[in-house]
Amino acid sequence: MRKFKINILWKFLLSYIIVLLLPLSVIIFYYYPYSNSIVKNNILDWNTHITEQVASSMDLFMRPIYSLPTSIVANPEIKLSLLKNDAYQRYVVANEMKKYKTTDTLLNDTFLYIKQSGYLFSSTGYIYELERFMNPKNGYVYTSWSQEHFSQEINEINSIQVRPSEDVTILGEGRVKMITVMLPLPLGVDQSEGCVIYMIRHDTIERMMKSVSNSYSGDFIILDQHNNPIFSLNQRDDLRDANFKQFIQQLQASPSGGEMDYDGEAYIASQTVSKQNGWKYISMNPLESILLETKETQRNTIILVISILLTEIIIIYLSIRNNYAPIKSLVQFSRHAFKGNTESGGNEFDIIRSTIQNLFQSKEQLDRNVQSIVPKLRDNILYEIISGQYSSLQDMLLEAKSYGITFTYAKCTTVVINVVGDIEQVFEIVKSVELQPEDALEGYFIRSIHNDDILFISTHTAEQALREMFMKLQGEIEWVTGAKLVIGIGNTVDNPGEFHASYINALRTVEHLRIKNEDSILSFHDLMQLRNEPVPYPAETIQSLELFIMTGDVTEVQNTVHRLIEFLQHDRTPPYIIRAVFVNISTIILNNLIRLKHQGNMEQLGITSFHNRITVAQITEILEKSADILCELMASSRTSSKAATLDEVLQYIQENQFDINFSLQAVADHFGMSVSNFSHYFKKNAGQNFKDFMDGRRINHSKQLLIHSDETIDWIAGKVGYTNPSSFIRAFKKHVGVTPGQFRLFNK
Repeated sequence: MRKFKINILWKFLLSYIIVLLLPLSVIIFYYYPYSNSIVKNNILDWNTHITEQVASSMDLFMRPIYSLPTSIVANPEIKLSLLKNDAYQRYVVANEMKKYKTTDTLLNDTFLYIKQSGYLFSSTGYIYELERFMNPKNGYVYTSWSQEHFSQEINEINSIQVRPSEDVTILGEGRVKMITVMLPLPLGVDQSEGCVIYMIRHDTIERMMKSVSNSYSGDFIILDQHNNPIFSLNQRDDLRDANFKQFIQQLQASPSGGEMDYDGEAYIASQTVSKQNGWKYISMNPLESILLETKETQRNTIILVISILLTEIIIIYLSIRNNYAPIKSLVQFSRHAFKGNTESGGNEFDIIRSTIQNLFQSKEQLDRNVQSIVPKLRDNILYEIISGQYSSLQDMLLEAKSYGITFTYAKCTTVVINVVGDIEQVFEIVKSVELQPEDALEGYFIRSIHNDDILFISTHTAEQALREMFMKLQGEIEWVTGAKLVIGIGNTVDNPGEFHASYINALRTVEHLRIKNEDSILSFHDLMQLRNEPVPYPAETIQSLELFIMTGDVTEVQNTVHRLIEFLQHDRTPPYIIRAVFVNISTIILNNLIRLKHQGNMEQLGITSFHNRITVAQITEILEKSADILCELMASSRTSSKAATLDEVLQYIQENQFDINFSLQAVADHFGMSVSNFSHYFKKNAGQNFKDFMDGRRINHSKQLLIHSDETIDWIAGKVGYTNPSSFIRAFKKHVGVTPGQFRLFNK
């Protein structure tokens, strides 16, 4: 056995060694030792080439700049001593300066300044007074160089001065970055007569860089001979920092350049110093961006290694297949383990066998857990059945059967049991009944989504057997637990796919019993017998109640409330009408209690109307108590005031009938009545509706105004209370038969 194990071990080791040796040898012996260093050396050589090219180009461009002051001094046409007072000489100098306008694209403009004249002469032919040179309307404006400092520096200049790239606003061009070079006139003297100023555009040097290398991605920096910054391709703002100065010192210590650290980042840097002016041209390339391509190559190498590994895996697989006999016997042994066989020993096979046995035990435990969950899943299936969530009867029956749910008999009925008491104890009892099947009856008890309800989903041959079972169960539960059961039996349907219809009707039946406060058994069929005729909504009675309250008739209020309570208590009145009537009555009483300034607690009257489990008995008690309180308030208020009479109403109308804001709403509000009740009251007592009455009085008054005055129709309409002349004309024609204009014409 030991020899067998060793042979297998060596075979596997040999396979893994073959897999690892090939990619590791490629990585170890070829790629990693050389790739990065080769790339760095190439970039360093390229950086050095770029700095030398740019330095050479700049020296070539700058050579004419350094020779120009000498050329100007030697020019016989330029007489420096005559410039101050001779305007013609200034004109001559301006023309001479045009001759010095170079075709060199490096320069933006060249200026000659003579101290004693106070003028600057441009190579474009313009002449600027020194004090107005930095005027934004006709000159140049430096962001960080004031006119005062500019004047001081060019008057005191005795050596070459260079200002680094900075923002300059030029008339007609906007803001441009410029490098400014100032040379004393002539060169090499302590007291100069003036200076020559050159403006070099920042973007010109950028274009020069692109002409050298379009793919350059680093930062190119130009420093003067004193390491002061002149130009930065990326416009760095740290060129005067101590860290950068230390970096420059480190670079100068290694003239050939190399890999250097700056501000926590590695760079490939190189430097070239101009022999003409001592300017330093520095190239800085971030090492990370340089090595991106190298990393891409490394990634490709990794992909290559993975491909090799996959190839080797296939080789291993083929090798294992040829040596699979020992493993095959292990598989056979594992199969025997599921049959209860045991094996002694301590090798690898025993460990695998122990694992399989543990898996088997876990499987048994999982099975037990699943069996404990089945009842909950079964209840969920039953609730989905009565909720009508299955679109196919066949699918429903198949899934129900998989959970032990069967529908043996032809008739299907749902029963809703409302429990008034300990529902957990009651549910345990009914579940025990479920386990005792009866002849011609089969069913399942589940908890409802309503906390106080239990559902029974059953199939049977006759409904009588169902009723008898629940009569027996009701008595037993009341005797054992003291709980009251309200049982509603839904209508019987012909197949399980219609259980949801039976469930809805069972809910309606239980709701009827609950609101009537009856702890009995009622079927939906019997409920329909009670409601064989439609029950009309008592809208007129409720309206009469409101009218009697507004007119202060206490006796009629009490009688009307009593009639409405009798209506609510009638067996034929369905629960939804009971609730609607109760809400309307309670709202009327509550509003009038507020109107009469009742000081007691009215919270119960408002909240109870929205209570789901309220009964007719509770409704009756609430309405009787609240009606008694209202009648007492009405009776007490009658001692100090009485309901409005028709004479009082007519008197109020007489006083306000021609007011433009007078309306039915205003009269109703004045007498504390709703618009509908006042309208009903007025028609009953006056014999006509309010609008016709008011139109008649206003039209009669308008006739007098039409006959006895010369006012316009619009004025008369407003005078008799109409806001709109068109409304007045229509009303007038309706009552008189002609328009107001025709009436005036006929009667004058």
